[in-house]
Amino acid sequence: MQGIEQEEIERQLSRLLASSYFSHGKRCPGFLRFVVLHSLDGAVDLLKERTIGVNVFGRDPGYDTNDDPVVRVTAGEVRKRLAQYYNQAEHRHELRIELEPGSYIAGFKPPDPPPEPAGEPLAPTPTSVIEIEAPSPRILKQAPRLKRRDWLFGAAGASLATASVFTVPRYLSRKSALDRFWGPLLANADGPVLVCIGQRIFVAPSKPSGTGDPPRLPPSMTEPNLDDVSVFQTYYLGSQNVALIDAIAMCRISSLLESRNKKVKIQGENAITLADLRLEAAVMIGAYSNDWTLRLTGPLRFHFRSDETRYWVHDAQNPTDRSRSIPYATPNRDVHEDFAVITRVRDPNTDRVVVLFGGINAYGTEACSELLTNPEYMESASAKFPADWDHRNVQVVLSTQVIKGQAGPPRFITAHVW
Repeated sequence: MQGIEQEEIERQLSRLLASSYFSHGKRCPGFLRFVVLHSLDGAVDLLKERTIGVNVFGRDPGYDTNDDPVVRVTAGEVRKRLAQYYNQAEHRHELRIELEPGSYIAGFKPPDPPPEPAGEPLAPTPTSVIEIEAPSPRILKQAPRLKRRDWLFGAAGASLATASVFTVPRYLSRKSALDRFWGPLLANADGPVLVCIGQRIFVAPSKPSGTGDPPRLPPSMTEPNLDDVSVFQTYYLGSQNVALIDAIAMCRISSLLESRNKKVKIQGENAITLADLRLEAAVMIGAYSNDWTLRLTGPLRFHFRSDETRYWVHDAQNPTDRSRSIPYATPNRDVHEDFAVITRVRDPNTDRVVVLFGGINAYGTEACSELLTNPEYMESASAKFPADWDHRNVQVVLSTQVIKGQAGPPRFITAHVW
């Protein structure tokens, strides 16, 4: 298919607005109609958060978008409703109207091809564990009217606007796997990316053991009264320190983000609030050392758990499996394999893309940071993903061999893409 006619897009918009997903309420239908029609007209200067807030939701031109996130919240709801609509069997072969994460510009995608004949292998479902080679990615295509507009007027401003908006989707398949992984987070970052490093407070009172909670300190370790903690104890017991490997991972991630023209703001996990995560795209480093990682991955398929005897990577689809675990009592010198999880997800609590990674031990965290910054490792891992994985939530479970206290390269175990 060489292009999509404007009339076809407008008919699909009418079908969407008449469906049960958009026919009730005012926010989502008004938002969807506005961004689709202005995307068709090439009026990308009107597809900014403040402009949409003024034109669609009647906000004052000087309103504070941080205090009133109505546009971001509605965009998240529209993405969800579009996904629900196209997930219905009767709509899967219709022209797709999509709203890219971190953008208010509509994209238009040709209908999926008809189902494969019986007897041929089926493509994986969105909830399947991906263990197969990925087909070539399908590319979002924009309305041809925009190309004609650019050709007709030949204005440099129009050409630049068209190139910046429509070249990226067209050449998506040429991006490296590393860029495809980080793309949704970078597109969702209005300002600096918040890099949050785990900062376990050794002298703090222990938390009760249980699902998703870190274990109690062993009885041999006393818990000092916080009111009596001295400057000496604060420094030497680690309240203001971080693990060396976590710091190395932070440097790797920060360097990669800055190489992609993103500023980085580094914070310890104790300084982060939910309000911060609603305003900024974030990267969380550390698993048991970072409460935000435990909290945000808790509802997902792969997350970290512990009981009175061991730590493990929990699989919600196979809850009795404890094969990816390390007992507490294992001497550190006897750890020969570590397990880790990398997650990239749009968090429903913040409507922001967040990347979280960490291992049971520090070796797993180191392996994660290598995979997330090494193009060859990422290419190898992403070969197991479906074609459109860069637009979906991703979890990767990996391991690393530990030899004489040194972590080996990351080894892909499995992935979940949805």
